[in-house]
Amino acid sequence: FVIGSEFPEAKLVPDHAGALRVVVARGASTLGTFLAVQQRLDGAGFGVVAAELPAERVDSTSIVVAGQGAAAIARGRSVASALGLPTSVVAVDSSALATIDVKVTLGRDIAQSWG
Repeated sequence: FVIGSEFPEAKLVPDHAGALRVVVARGASTLGTFLAVQQRLDGAGFGVVAAELPAERVDSTSIVVAGQGAAAIARGRSVASALGLPTSVVAVDSSALATIDVKVTLGRDIAQSWG
């Protein structure tokens, strides 16, 4: 709630006109892969707004989108496509507190395929 009250412009506005806001979590990827993913997303026109280390390492890369419906899924699929991932990795978070469009958590699988 602090973000919404102190930084109202940071709240997610559905179908906003700006670049998709993407958070990349390192997960089980190497530092090189982590940085390469951020560069690829930036080069594809996505706004990488943060990078983080999750609490645990994960085996499978996931992409979580805020909101519901076809537009939200399309956002996630566009990120998956930019990273060369199958669209099956896209899941939906319909939380009212979402402040980003897309969160990518890199798993061991991407570390293997990206080196």
